[in-house]
Amino acid sequence: EVIVGTGKKGGVLKDATLKRIDRFSDTLAAYPELSRPLSVVDAVKFMRQGFYGGDPGRYGLLTGTDKRFMLPYLQHLDGGSGGAGMGKAFIDSTRATTRITVQMADVGTTRMDALLQKLRAQADSIFPADRYDVLFTGTSVVFLKGSSYLVSNLISSLFWAIVIIVVLMALLFNSVRILVVALIPNVVPLILTAGIMGFVHIPIKPSTMLVFGIALGIAVDNAIFFLARYRLELKLTGGDLSRSVDNAVRQVSVGIIYTSAVLVAGFSMFAFSRFGGIQALGLLTTITLLIAMLTNLLVLPAMVLSLNKRIMSKAFNEPMLEIYDEEEDIELEALTVETQKAPKPDGA
Repeated sequence: EVIVGTGKKGGVLKDATLKRIDRFSDTLAAYPELSRPLSVVDAVKFMRQGFYGGDPGRYGLLTGTDKRFMLPYLQHLDGGSGGAGMGKAFIDSTRATTRITVQMADVGTTRMDALLQKLRAQADSIFPADRYDVLFTGTSVVFLKGSSYLVSNLISSLFWAIVIIVVLMALLFNSVRILVVALIPNVVPLILTAGIMGFVHIPIKPSTMLVFGIALGIAVDNAIFFLARYRLELKLTGGDLSRSVDNAVRQVSVGIIYTSAVLVAGFSMFAFSRFGGIQALGLLTTITLLIAMLTNLLVLPAMVLSLNKRIMSKAFNEPMLEIYDEEEDIELEALTVETQKAPKPDGA
């Protein structure tokens, strides 16, 4: 829908306005994504054709001669007071505002946004801004605005998710170096997934934006799992960096692989959906989780090993939060039971 306001009573039926609307309608009709537009101009043309007995050659705007005979009919184009004129659907009761109706094919939000930008520029060139107010509206425009608003909010939520994860990891490990080491292997899968989306022309939309938040939360969980075990191994090995990394990989690799395999199997089911958004969600989440599993098993230990012993050992000193290790062996023979005698009552 294109709303054209003249700001003057009866301004829609002026010759200059009708000619501009007719010119803009021809512009709209030139786009294959759009249907044939309908406006008050079509009503005027039909009225002229009907006045001349349905002659197809008379289908057009009124000439100076036509106005002398058809001006009374033109004034009642909107049906008058409560009438049912054929122009009533296109102009308001004061004949100051009109609309142009056109249908748009499902071309996607990217093409739709570019098309609207181009149409706005052409409308501005046809309707002077000091004389006309042109507004693009309708379901397509509302859907485009809603999608853009939703995507921007999803990007904002992803940003705050990263901030919260960083804060929690800072409390857990108490080191900026460890934050960098933990985040890089988990941000890389998101970047690669975004690259894949661009390579295969998958647009950024609400269903695809959800992939990044889901995958980031799961991938960071695996990184914390490895780093927590690595910190424990540092204490058990007396600060031996190589042995600590090797032992941590041996301890957590199976768990990370099993967890990732279950999640990949679950999300891959969405890939068989006939709905494009759900299908993209399943495929992209599966790919991201697989890449995140590999980066946490290969890149993360390699980054830890690439840093010297002094830096990594110091980084794991005195964390603000201590993780309780449920797998730590307990010597049952060393356990003792303390008993305490009950106090004797007074006078006994």
